[in-house]
Amino acid sequence: MQTIISTGQGWLHLIESARAIKNTGTEVQVITGWVPSKKLPDNIINFIGRLAGRSNITCELRKRQPQQLVPDEIKTCTFAKFFI
Repeated sequence: MQTIISTGQGWLHLIESARAIKNTGTEVQVITGWVPSKKLPDNIINFIGRLAGRSNITCELRKRQPQQLVPDEIKTCTFAKFFI
């Protein structure tokens, strides 16, 4: 069985749901907004967030990269997030 989870265009934290489903042995694919590279410094991420009208977004965005999910299981919709 495979499960696909879309977090939508908000700050829903369905990543936690994906982690829980994966722990049951089910394959998981997550569709979410922007997931910054782990190499991108936090201050740059927060600067981009301020340009978009949000402050201190690093913590929230880093939650989209849990250790239990490998990068191939997370599909990003970066441009849709920026348009919103």
